[in-house]
Amino acid sequence: MEQPKAYGQIVNIGSDEETSILELAKLILKKTGSPSPLKFIPYNEAYGCDYKDIPSRRPSLDKLKSLIPYRPEWNLDKTLEQMLRELKFH
Repeated sequence: MEQPKAYGQIVNIGSDEETSILELAKLILKKTGSPSPLKFIPYNEAYGCDYKDIPSRRPSLDKLKSLIPYRPEWNLDKTLEQMLRELKFH
């Protein structure tokens, strides 16, 4: 926001690390030590019949990197560790 060439631009400032929902669920179960079972339900049951899934979501950081010298410092693992600490899981 302090870079004039970025004014008015919309950019992803997250991560370009790709993770499936299943991988995320397994990682959360592992980190929390939860014995909860994973339950698979059809998309239309969860979201309705008009839901259109996007099979892969991998945001690009190219635009952000062209505007500022940004490199992600946090990955998914580090982010979950911090969140779980704040939620008192550790």
